[in-house]
Amino acid sequence: MVADNLLSEGVDVDLVIERLSNRLNVKSDRALSKEMGLSLSAVNQARKRGSLPWEGLIGLCKAKGISLDWLFDINPSDNKKHNLGPTPELIHSKVNVDKELIRAELISVSTFVDEVMDQVLEKDMPASRVLEIRKSLAPILVDAAIEYDMDKAIVAAVARSTLKLV
Repeated sequence: MVADNLLSEGVDVDLVIERLSNRLNVKSDRALSKEMGLSLSAVNQARKRGSLPWEGLIGLCKAKGISLDWLFDINPSDNKKHNLGPTPELIHSKVNVDKELIRAELISVSTFVDEVMDQVLEKDMPASRVLEIRKSLAPILVDAAIEYDMDKAIVAAVARSTLKLV
């Protein structure tokens, strides 16, 4: 959440406005407010509150390519010290770990469903019929395996009752 009063956050509003004015080479609050596309009173009111006119400030910085880190005198290397969030390296490693866990779980469910189908399908059926039944039964059993935490008895019962309908 953006603080209404930046003084409590340790931000010197006047210094930020001064840095921005110097960067834009403007000499007055009126010229700065015009650059932001705001009225002079909007800039002055924000300043009195110890805040900044965020919409105008962010829009101006984006349009002029001014870094907010520079404007607020934030060193990007300080972010690592304060642990402001996960680093790209951490996110990438976590995604890879998650992919491996998902892959292992999917293989486990697939193997489980194959075992249940082997258990409940009749052995003397023609191969084409077995493939047809497996194809239609697999999604139902995967859903049942996930829903019932891979309880073999329940999933086998679902398979048998579904086979009666096929």
